[in-house]
Amino acid sequence: MPSRPKPRRFTRILLVEDDQRRHAWFTAQLACIPDVHLVWAKTGIAAITLLKKDAPDTHSGLLLDHDLYTESAVLRSDGRRVVDTIIAKVDVATPALVHSANSQMAPVMENSLKGAGFDVTRIHFSELVAEPSRFIAWLEKVKDRRAELDEDAEEGA
Repeated sequence: MPSRPKPRRFTRILLVEDDQRRHAWFTAQLACIPDVHLVWAKTGIAAITLLKKDAPDTHSGLLLDHDLYTESAVLRSDGRRVVDTIIAKVDVATPALVHSANSQMAPVMENSLKGAGFDVTRIHFSELVAEPSRFIAWLEKVKDRRAELDEDAEEGA
């Protein structure tokens, strides 16, 4: 009997970002990398909802903004609430990149995640655009995380 082909695994990266131009930049950077799936949460509420329903090891990487647009005065959520949910719901082995331009809150996000044991890189978005090699270097961490998840899945099979 022939062996079953292994299911195709995607490297899922969660992008928490409300700016269409930044989304387009990240999409373009990832377009040439096979099996990468960018999951875009345009609001903090959308990110929190995704994170609460996904398994802790669903995402191989997290791209985080702080100042997130919301259409609702009642359902407001910024990067701090997203970080709280990440700490509660995501495996600490998942690398995060804080690309927020908010000079006061980006360090708070970074320190909260690091304090919880996450591997965090903080690079202002304008620096990513100027030096895409820094983003590529962060993607190596994501690739390593994907390999760990694949190895764990094979051991469990």
